[in-house]
Amino acid sequence: MATRERATNEEVTRKVYEVMLEHLGIANAISASKIAGVVWPKGAAPSDAPREIRAYIRKVMETYRIAIASSGRGYYVITTKGELRRYVKGLGDQIKELKARAQLVWDVYHGMDVEFKADGKGND
Repeated sequence: MATRERATNEEVTRKVYEVMLEHLGIANAISASKIAGVVWPKGAAPSDAPREIRAYIRKVMETYRIAIASSGRGYYVITTKGELRRYVKGLGDQIKELKARAQLVWDVYHGMDVEFKADGKGND
């Protein structure tokens, strides 16, 4: 059974790779739902298809060594240094924002005057 699952994963990885070869540059980005529609037969996509596609995109990058980025429009193969720079800068900005948010949550939690029980109700 594990062999069949691995083969299936390899087949899906290959299909995602083939789809991505048709989406070069940010102007040709494709959404995760459209990738899922190409990769899986109608009605056969997993319920968490966008998450699955994200995992397959990573596997495609690792296996086939092509740089794939994402934008508000979807996924695309990076084709220029400018696209690469913009994408990496955007990731850096997201990291800074997540760190700031984590620090804020930490600080607010430790400064709260109310503790919450598991049922979500405050306990003064």
